[in-house]
Amino acid sequence: NGQKKRVVIVGFLSIFAGIVASLLGVGGGLIKGPILLELGLSPDVTAATSSYMILFTSISSIIQYAIIGRLLYDYTIVFFVVGFTGALLGSTILNYLVKKYNKRFFIIFLIAFIIGLSTILLAVSELIEVVYNTSGSEPSSICS
Repeated sequence: NGQKKRVVIVGFLSIFAGIVASLLGVGGGLIKGPILLELGLSPDVTAATSSYMILFTSISSIIQYAIIGRLLYDYTIVFFVVGFTGALLGSTILNYLVKKYNKRFFIIFLIAFIIGLSTILLAVSELIEVVYNTSGSEPSSICS
């Protein structure tokens, strides 16, 4: 009975995470990661699951932009190379630290750090947009 209740709660939290992620423009993995940790999954399984979810979200976004003709291929190649290199380097360093010190808290710390940094950068980015109106257009109503 308790397991069924957890499955229902996770289902609703996943729907909520998807809605919040789409409204804020962040990956659902940033929201689901802490939920999975709270449910008792080990940090390495949580990190792998979040990364796996982000992979499919990213691929679907690339396909959508390619279909509507808004994909800038030169930027795509640069960001792919930088992102792939960073992910490879980051996972190598993280695996090394976890194995050397036999502590998994590095994974939890990294997830918390990325969520905190993403929140701060999102707020700063939006503040700059509002203050300096960098888009060059007049603010519009979300209702129109």
